[in-house]
Amino acid sequence: MTELEQGLAWLDTDDHLIRRQGLELLRKLGDDAIPPLIDLACSYKVVARMRAIEALGELGDPDAFWPLANLGHELLLTRRKAMQAIVAHVAEAPTREDAAWLIGIIKTFRRDPQGQELVQAAVQGALSLARRDPCPELAPLLPLLTDELEDLRHELQRHLAAYKDLPRIADSPEKRSADLPRPASR
Repeated sequence: MTELEQGLAWLDTDDHLIRRQGLELLRKLGDDAIPPLIDLACSYKVVARMRAIEALGELGDPDAFWPLANLGHELLLTRRKAMQAIVAHVAEAPTREDAAWLIGIIKTFRRDPQGQELVQAAVQGALSLARRDPCPELAPLLPLLTDELEDLRHELQRHLAAYKDLPRIADSPEKRSADLPRPASR
């Protein structure tokens, strides 16, 4: 039995200490453990699925976020907790490459009453990135922030002031012409 198989098997036990050892073994394996854990999170065994989701949350790998988000309505609280942990993990030290991921979370969950903690964590991650490394990758975030997040929007605007004149990505075909830069007048 490989270490990966052993770690996955240990997750499916009733003994808390053995489950912790399984998680530590999977953590040691790093990125190699994520795809099998996602597969286990989609399995037919409810307990194994729940423990795989919990493990993905504890590992904090952003590659697991969208597969967890798309699992349906089963184990919703466990999935939301794991997704929150993943976003919080990324939000601790986001990079420019994480900007689109964070914006995608905000865009997807901003109108979901159950997703507001995800939105708050993603905005905090974007704000952390803007404070450390203001970058144009964050500019599409500003129009997405709702009134509840106005204080954060103002702070982000301050950090992203250098990028305020960049064209915005259109959300719909009707907005495309308004979002494109205008040609110089002759």
